[in-house]
Amino acid sequence: MHPNREQGQTLVIAVIILGILLILGTAFAGIVSRNITEAGRAAQRTVGTDLAEAGGRLAHTQLLNSDRGADWRPALTPPSVTGDDTRDPDALYLRPASAIP
Repeated sequence: MHPNREQGQTLVIAVIILGILLILGTAFAGIVSRNITEAGRAAQRTVGTDLAEAGGRLAHTQLLNSDRGADWRPALTPPSVTGDDTRDPDALYLRPASAIP
């Protein structure tokens, strides 16, 4: 037998096993990191969905139960005019039409 050839065999096997464990550990850490990120995004989507549903329920309740019913509209704010300059960009469209043909 050749004892010199078998002396490094255990070391090579140990290095191969440690390499495999390193690859598995890295893959596991990546999976855990991605799951943590996805859980954070899911929590944000849940909050957004809850707020959107609450807004829809508020509008539905206002349409059904308010004094004006389906004619419910928010209160209009008059445009503020200072001289010839107006601060409201829609002031031209909010003014009544002139009687000039």
